[in-house]
Amino acid sequence: MCARRRKPEPFEAEAAAAVSLVDPQTATEAAAWLQQHRLPRDRTVELEDQFRHRLGEEGFEQIRVNYDPARGIWELKAKRGNNRECRTLADFQACVEGITGVMNCHVEANRIVAMMLGDEVGAAFRLEA
Repeated sequence: MCARRRKPEPFEAEAAAAVSLVDPQTATEAAAWLQQHRLPRDRTVELEDQFRHRLGEEGFEQIRVNYDPARGIWELKAKRGNNRECRTLADFQACVEGITGVMNCHVEANRIVAMMLGDEVGAAFRLEA
């Protein structure tokens, strides 16, 4: 008695077809396929990179950027480095708000906390949706 073969679901057929297209024979083919099929970057990762880049341009060093999606809070920590224009909390807060403006996003009104201890600075804030 032969086992009855079940008919594949439509999505299984599509997946099987995709596998055959994605199965490169060489590393060169794999690299070429990856170049042609880039996935969109996560907006959070993009913003983290932009914060690091912009703070670095402002002269900050040892920059750490964290995002807590559960609370919607961004945290920045850095050392002032060669940035000597940022002397007060108000200066640092204005710097963070200026950077977010250049990045086409803005800090929610009254939703930023800035801190400064010697050359170390930090901020926690929410961005407008």
